[in-house]
Amino acid sequence: MEALGTRGVVVDSLECLKQTQARETDKLAALKEVLVETQAGIHEKEGHLSAHSSVKARAARLKSKSKFNPPFGTTKKEGSYAMAANLEEEVTLIVVDNSWYMRSAASLGAYYNQLEAIDLYCHAKLESNPKNAIGLYTMGGLGLYLSYLEPTSDVDKIMAHLHKGIIYGGDLDLTRGVSMSLSLINQRQWRVFKHKRLLFFVGGPSKFPCYSAKAGGDTAKQMGVAVDVVNFSLLEKYYYCKTSLDKFVAAANNNGNSHIKHIPPASSYTEICEALSSSPPIITLASIRQGEIALAAWKKIAKEKENKENRRNWKENPAPPPKVPRLKPDLSLLMAGGDMMPRTY
Repeated sequence: MEALGTRGVVVDSLECLKQTQARETDKLAALKEVLVETQAGIHEKEGHLSAHSSVKARAARLKSKSKFNPPFGTTKKEGSYAMAANLEEEVTLIVVDNSWYMRSAASLGAYYNQLEAIDLYCHAKLESNPKNAIGLYTMGGLGLYLSYLEPTSDVDKIMAHLHKGIIYGGDLDLTRGVSMSLSLINQRQWRVFKHKRLLFFVGGPSKFPCYSAKAGGDTAKQMGVAVDVVNFSLLEKYYYCKTSLDKFVAAANNNGNSHIKHIPPASSYTEICEALSSSPPIITLASIRQGEIALAAWKKIAKEKENKENRRNWKENPAPPPKVPRLKPDLSLLMAGGDMMPRTY
């Protein structure tokens, strides 16, 4: 019985092993089928991706082969490619002269000319393409007098910072202003724009050596940054600054993308518009017309907001009633026997 029992256990173990082998064989077959289906799906997806990439490559080749046809009456030398580039968004860093000289009587109203020109440029630039962006930076003095506004398309924010967020004082330092503005426009929030431009407003005297001007212009040209300069300082004893500015723009010029305008101080609004739109223009005449309309509308809305704010403040905190002067009798006349006349104290 013991031998039979042992043989029966062996037979049962052998049957269990056969069943386990059959189950594992079925599982292996199922896994092979799943693997084959997965590989087929991967090959199909790769085929779609390769077809899509080939379509994109063909489109890129066709685009590279196509040539830009300039409009009638213009040539490539006159800047037809620049006209096509203006349709794309552009970011502009306006570098403001906030030196003490701008608020002094010696500037002959260059402070007001600068504000008018910046107002007009900002509205014209944003009206021509709403995707454009403008930032502000100052180059007069150090510490307290430095001010910076990141690129934005909000006109109200730009105007508020321009008229209320800039403190005037210190000396104008063009060398530091050029180097710092080039560093700012190379930061991350500026690099998202394909076209970048620096616009300098100069009104006060500054030591700007020619070698520094040429080095700054070469750096801007290598970075692909266009440079525009509006100069309100034309005094003869500061003529060397004008010469350095001309060399700075000439070094930064790349196929006519940089310009300089010398505007006499105490110029009228019409003269500023004509100077900015004269050939080669910093802003076109059509953009100036659009900017004038937008600027007038913005001034009207700002005036209405100011009046509404004043009325609300007056309702919340009404003005106290005027004080009535107290009348006192003149005792000297009373002692002298005269009429008692009141006096106001």
